[in-house]
Amino acid sequence: FVGAMMPVFGRLFAATINDLNQAPAKFSPSLDEWFPSYNARATADASTRTCLLIEALGVLMFLAVLLSHWGLSKAGEQLVCRLRVCGFKAMLQQDMSWLESRSVGGLAEQLACD
Repeated sequence: FVGAMMPVFGRLFAATINDLNQAPAKFSPSLDEWFPSYNARATADASTRTCLLIEALGVLMFLAVLLSHWGLSKAGEQLVCRLRVCGFKAMLQQDMSWLESRSVGGLAEQLACD
């Protein structure tokens, strides 16, 4: 979902540029004359609509990125917790001689760092 935001933003930005680049007059070849064709109200309405869509897209993008970061950090936190529990279980299942050859601080550091 987050990856589709930038192409949609590009399309909306291009629509805004197209709305603002309306020709102020059109040439009629049959009459060989220029006629005013600039509609300020329509240009303002189209620009306002497109800018509101860009703002809504920004809010959606903020929420999507926020949720993805939260989800990945939560998954990483659970993985680290699970690995530490497995490491602690493995330490408790070792022989007494293995535990006596290591200090308490060394075992705690190994759990905290690994």
